[in-house]
Amino acid sequence: GELPCVARVWRCPLPMRVAVLVVVLAALASPATGQAPQQPQGTQLPLVPFRDALAVMNEGDMDVLFKSAMENEYQSNVFRTADLEALLMSLRSQGKNNMVVWMLEYFLAQHGLSVRSILTKRNTLVSTLQADELLNLKKLLMEYIVNAFYTSSLLHKAMGLLVADMLLFDHAFPYAFRSAVGTNIVFYAPQLIHTRFFTISAEMPFINETTGLRYKPSNPSIVQTAEGYMVMVRGVNCGNDRRNWWSLADDGIFRSRYIVLHVNRTFDITSRHEMTLQHVKREVVSRSRPNEGLEDPRMVLWEGRPWFTASSYDQNAHNAISLVLCSMAKVPDDNNEIRVLSWTPLASPDPQREEKNWLPFVHDGALLAIYSLGPETVVVRMHPDTGEFDVYRRTVPPWDLSRFRGSAGPLPFAVDGEPGMLCVVHEVSFDSAARRWYVHRFVWLDRAWRVRRVSHLFYFDHLGVEYCCGMAAAHEGDEMLLTVGIEEGQAARIYGVAHSAIRGMLREITTLP
Repeated sequence: GELPCVARVWRCPLPMRVAVLVVVLAALASPATGQAPQQPQGTQLPLVPFRDALAVMNEGDMDVLFKSAMENEYQSNVFRTADLEALLMSLRSQGKNNMVVWMLEYFLAQHGLSVRSILTKRNTLVSTLQADELLNLKKLLMEYIVNAFYTSSLLHKAMGLLVADMLLFDHAFPYAFRSAVGTNIVFYAPQLIHTRFFTISAEMPFINETTGLRYKPSNPSIVQTAEGYMVMVRGVNCGNDRRNWWSLADDGIFRSRYIVLHVNRTFDITSRHEMTLQHVKREVVSRSRPNEGLEDPRMVLWEGRPWFTASSYDQNAHNAISLVLCSMAKVPDDNNEIRVLSWTPLASPDPQREEKNWLPFVHDGALLAIYSLGPETVVVRMHPDTGEFDVYRRTVPPWDLSRFRGSAGPLPFAVDGEPGMLCVVHEVSFDSAARRWYVHRFVWLDRAWRVRRVSHLFYFDHLGVEYCCGMAAAHEGDEMLLTVGIEEGQAARIYGVAHSAIRGMLREITTLP
């Protein structure tokens, strides 16, 4: 462990203790100069205090290895970091994460940089670096992210999260590299602080009546009604291990069923009906995938009745997933079912692109949807009679938010007295075994439909496959209700989150990370 080593340092003579303290404080609080690194003259390196401190803190030749690595960096390109990377990886494998972070901060300080300066002056810095220098800097920052999480310092953990967000959002770094950052930032995600949650207990239809196997509740959506709430629960007939999905049906087809619940303000179920597609006119354009029905409906109330968008696998001639817009009856028919009344395939800007995760909402009497949040924020107006759309608003955020995928909302939500719209997005990352992690953020847009505030990542129950698919304002109290599917079939839940908690998580995007 690192703390006993530190204790040994403080038992050294006063000059040595002062030298160590100066180096550590300089690494943590060096000014945000933002200056391009300059090649030092000669090989005279001011390494003696830190090297001597390492000799006290570690037995063996660690100080010699670090001196050699540092000198090699200065011999040629200031960011030629191969030797240092090898040393840091060796230390990380030994669990010496504190030392790795200290070495990185010291190395940056030798170039007139600090983690803080990289965060605050990144544009100036990036524009002055050559391609190979930027690549090597990225590698060092990735080491910082990985190791800062495991240090004993809350400051380092906080800085590691800030660096990870910077790399995720910065246009200067390639998407593939940011995906690798996305894998590591997941570990920083905390559990969302919620006021309460309910597991939705609704009887699901049978997959096989003989065996008693039933559809499993997943990915619910929610809207507020006068009496309480309407909740649509998607039932799935599949299993998964977060890497592979398989059908539980004898014929291998993935199917979904949909249960519409009305609940009162205390969340007691007052009615339960299955939604049916049997009576709506629709054309099957393509069926090259083993999927039938709709996935992940997102509901809104418009012109006095419920509408929803959902993903479809059989409406696109290019075999791509597409979106449909549907309306449904408010009351059940003679068969005690809720009928889908209209079915309209939605046009796409690119017919060969997979279309999912539009966020429908009503604004000034129009039926709109957030089409994307990054790299451009695009709000579209949908036309239910034709399936066409036109661009309602288009803005460009200062950060690249192309990793954001729509989850829920938007709903009216004020921050610091300023009206705006709140939505939830999700990001998908993969672990070393190619298993999926779904983590979420809150995003706030102002009245000009500009993304202004973003929260850090969070999870609801555990790191795994969690999918928020709905959000509604609670009738009582300053609270938002989020509907979430856990592990696609393990549970469907409603989480209550206080407005104050959400506001406390949102940060101005102009000051990110």
